[in-house]
Amino acid sequence: MSQNERGTAGGASVQLTSERVLAAFDGHAPETTASLAEELNAAGERVDETCRTLCERDALARRELDCGHGTVTAWYRPAEAGADLEERAEQALAELSVPGTSEMMRDWRRDAVRAAFEFVVEEGPVVESEFVEYVFPTQNAGYDDPAAWWEMVAPRLAEVPGVSPPAEGEVWTSDVSC
Repeated sequence: MSQNERGTAGGASVQLTSERVLAAFDGHAPETTASLAEELNAAGERVDETCRTLCERDALARRELDCGHGTVTAWYRPAEAGADLEERAEQALAELSVPGTSEMMRDWRRDAVRAAFEFVVEEGPVVESEFVEYVFPTQNAGYDDPAAWWEMVAPRLAEVPGVSPPAEGEVWTSDVSC
């Protein structure tokens, strides 16, 4: 990855994360891609990509503004983004579609995904091996093999609002606060 894509801070490479982008907002005041790129010292394309991902997770909203000389995208934190995110995460966890031949087995598997969610919220950022080390032993959901367990948990955890699956590497993060 080039220096522009990762950004720099005093000459040291700093990865552009969802948390960094969200922290650049002052409350619900709108920001443009250009202003965020400048503040974060990152490439505009990378900032735009991260903002679009945050929009998909409802952590940001966007509005196209006609400025006379062209269109500018304004990104902003919706009023319900912070307070409602935990509720939306809980709702998504309750409604997760998981494999299992009985309702009890499906509940165990939902509980495993919920435990992984709670772990990333409380301990994040987290790498895959930490989920396996700390969550799997107590929430194995009927799986003997940690790899098979992770194959069930990972895609469902990625669906939970406020959870950021790894874009590069294996780091999972959460926008939900404890």
